[in-house]
Amino acid sequence: MSRKPVENKREKRITIRFTREEILKISYWSHATGYSLAYFVRLRTLNFELKPRLTVEEVGIFRKLTGISNNLNQIAKLGHLGDDIRLEIGQTLDIINQSIEKLQ
Repeated sequence: MSRKPVENKREKRITIRFTREEILKISYWSHATGYSLAYFVRLRTLNFELKPRLTVEEVGIFRKLTGISNNLNQIAKLGHLGDDIRLEIGQTLDIINQSIEKLQ
């Protein structure tokens, strides 16, 4: 079984020279965004906006916020059953505000 031909095959090549410092910067940003060096340079050349990946700390904060959303669902269920949920809501809001401050 043969492969299907690529529609927009890249056939042209450009050779470009960089200083050591430039290569270090480009390598850093390509790694930070999660792209290969060639793909990163291609995207930047074509004026795409690239954003760095989340840091380990930011990923942890988002996981924490996911857990908090689960807590809010449980608190809402208790509220629907008629329980007093004011304390739980206050504590949860404090945690949410602290997490958001860390992301800013």
